[in-house]
Amino acid sequence: MLPIRVRKDLQQLGLDLQSQSLIPQTGLSGAAVYRVGNYAIKSHSLASFDRLANLHRQQQRWAQSVQGWIPRVWSWPSLIDSQTPTVLIAEPESTTLPNSHPLYSCWECIDWMPGIGLDTIQQVTPRHQSAVAYALGTLHAIGNLHTPTHPPRNTSNGSQHKSNDERLTQRYRLLQELLQSNFQQQHRDLDRLRTQPIPLELLAKIQTALHSAKRIAHDSHRAIHKLASQSPRTHWMHGDAWRGNWLFVDQSVSGLIDFSQADLRWPGFDLARALGSMIQGPMRLWMEPWESYCQALADRRSRPAFELEEAYDMHRVSSVLTLARYLGEHHLFVSPNGPSINRLREVCQQLIDGTDGY
Repeated sequence: MLPIRVRKDLQQLGLDLQSQSLIPQTGLSGAAVYRVGNYAIKSHSLASFDRLANLHRQQQRWAQSVQGWIPRVWSWPSLIDSQTPTVLIAEPESTTLPNSHPLYSCWECIDWMPGIGLDTIQQVTPRHQSAVAYALGTLHAIGNLHTPTHPPRNTSNGSQHKSNDERLTQRYRLLQELLQSNFQQQHRDLDRLRTQPIPLELLAKIQTALHSAKRIAHDSHRAIHKLASQSPRTHWMHGDAWRGNWLFVDQSVSGLIDFSQADLRWPGFDLARALGSMIQGPMRLWMEPWESYCQALADRRSRPAFELEEAYDMHRVSSVLTLARYLGEHHLFVSPNGPSINRLREVCQQLIDGTDGY
């Protein structure tokens, strides 16, 4: 249920709260989203407030710089002007609770986007893949053209943007730790997972995927090290462009949501995240969407900031790290048909298919 304070804030913005507005819709990530008129209200932890508020200010400047093109396709907070906060704050009735209490939260207000999502990778068609790749190329072209060229600036928490994406360094460090330990913790996690109510065929698939993950980690180690150490080009990009954040009408893209991780980043992450969640198999299956991505950039007189092989390597490494994280969260797999189990199956298959390399 939307907190009373949030409802009052929305009413002050002129929005009419109907009874159906108070029924949440749950996305693939499990986050509750409320639709109020043409806007979506999404809950976050209070710790995210400064980051979200700063992000929305940056998005607003960017959207204005491209003269209104973005709100027609991407879920920006076009409701809010410079005098009104983009992020609505909710506080508990009692003021004696510590700020870390879960009743403290902030609520993000963004445009509601039409269309439906793709629940499983089996629903994805080549038209979906090419449509997403072209839309992503369009977003990256705009991000490249409107990325500031002045020196790194301070963010709201006092930190500075670096010339390269810190997530590249993080991915390499985590991959290095797995290789140095020879995946010993993951094998122990698999043993613990055997005590959970999980089908035997899935356990066998996890074991096969773990062997694939070790091989992929060794094969990709040098490429990821090179990418993390060369300070690649960065510009504005989405940050979490996986299948669950794209919406479609028929097989055409109608919207891209959840810009909470948008930032100055290496854009290869976006393509790796998008196509990696929509294609199972070797890199040759990425070629047609890649051509659509490059065409979108060319249509706006831009060019890719990375090679397809780099994005595919990042996808494979991300699959390795995702499996390692999932095995460490074995207590989450309590339902044989739950979303966590389904996601685990998908990651395992990605790793098994990805062993074929390019």
